[in-house]
Order: sequence, then structure tokens, then C-alpha cells
Amino acid sequence: MRKLWSAANIKVYGGGVAEAEFLGELAQLVGEYRYSNTTRSSSRQGISTSHDHDRKERTLDVSDLAAFPRGRAIMFASGAPAALLETVPWMNGPPLRRCGPPSQPTTPPTSPQLLKATGGQPLERRMSEGLGEWDDEPEAPEPVEDAPELFYANVAEFVAKKLAVTYRRQINVQGGSTWCPQWWKHAEAISRLEALWRAWEHLRLDGTTGISVWWRDHADHHMSVLLSADGPFRGCSPDDGHRAKLTPLPCDEPPGGLF
Repeated sequence: MRKLWSAANIKVYGGGVAEAEFLGELAQLVGEYRYSNTTRSSSRQGISTSHDHDRKERTLDVSDLAAFPRGRAIMFASGAPAALLETVPWMNGPPLRRCGPPSQPTTPPTSPQLLKATGGQPLERRMSEGLGEWDDEPEAPEPVEDAPELFYANVAEFVAKKLAVTYRRQINVQGGSTWCPQWWKHAEAISRLEALWRAWEHLRLDGTTGISVWWRDHADHHMSVLLSADGPFRGCSPDDGHRAKLTPLPCDEPPGGLF
């Protein structure tokens, strides 16, 4: 299986694997990213600031790949860096077009022998007796409503250009609130933020109470969980970045045949 994987020009990983060695190889293929870090310290002499502009960190580690959320996949293509994909189930895709009527049957040649064998009637006439008339009019295709165009192309654009700008809060880890700049490393954060994005795209079309409902039922609920120091960003902070400290919930294998 490893040989088939390594020989493929395009490889897609969609989660659900718990083999640490294989996930470690995938993490190396995903690679690292560079970022800048700013540290501020205060003393009696004043405030000092230091900048580190060339720090590297692995984009995804083994635990991130093991807990990869549904609806996401990583594609490895020859000659290109790894790409994060959003999968679309077939039932959420565009509707299938209805098939048209079958083509008209071909009229077989009529020969004296065939006329004699069928009592002087063409063969196609004998075969069509009792079958009724052929409906030459194709059924009118059902009208398909076009899905509304998205205002933001994806959840990352929504978080950067809408949520982070609109939902401003003072982050204080000691006071019980935190945020991870690399939120996309947390499976729960991806799921909650994508739910916020899709709810906003739907409710923004309601010109009356849509946005109010989004704030009350969606934004305030999910953001209070995400910003909590005991939430999915526990151990992370805007200054220190991503520091995953949470492990998956323990689960025992259910008895065979239970589900």
C-alpha cells in the first residue's frame, strides 16, 4: 500500500488514520511555515520589544492529522505544495439534469420475405401494435433555482475580513479569555467557524431580522465557547501562538454488532 501511495502523482488524505508513523510522514510533506514573533516586556526602566522575523513551525503535526475534521482533505500533487481542500458531498452539489427521452428506434428495412412472414404488414408496424403511440415531446426540465452567490469565498476569508474585524474583544488569558491566531489547527474551531460563516451567508439575505438572529443564536454562542480559556484554544494565545494542549476524549471500542 505504501508503494502505491508513493507512486501516485496526486494523493488525497481525508482523515480517519491513527498510524503515527504514516501521519508523521504526511506532516513532513505538508511542511513548515514562517512567521514573525513579537515579545514585549515591561520593567521599571520602561517597555522593551523584541522581534523575531524568521521563526518556523510545522504546519500540521501528528495530532492535528489524526483529528482531521470531516469536510476537509489535504491534496499532495507532484510539483506543487500541499493544499487544504473543502470536500462537497454529492447531496450538497448541483442537482443532476434529468435525462431526455430515448432516441427514436431505427426503422428496419422491409423486404418481400419480411412482408410475407408478417402477413403483408411491415415488421415495425406489427411490433408496435398494442404499444400505443410514442411520445415525441420531451418533458420540460424542472426549473433549477440558482444558489445565491457567496459573499466570502471560504471560511478563512470570512474569519479574516468579517469576524476578526467585527467581533473585537480584549484577550486576557489570566482573565479567562484567549484566541489562537492559527485557529485552523483546531478541528473544533474549524467546525464552529464554518458554521458561523454559512449561517451568516444564509441570514444576510434576510433584510429584516436575519443579522440580529445571527448575532444572538450563532455568533454570541460559538464565540463565547471559542474565546473561553477552557475551550478549544486552551494553551494558545495571540502572543505565544498555537500551543495545543488538549487530547481527544477517551473512547472505548463498543461491543461488536451494537451499531
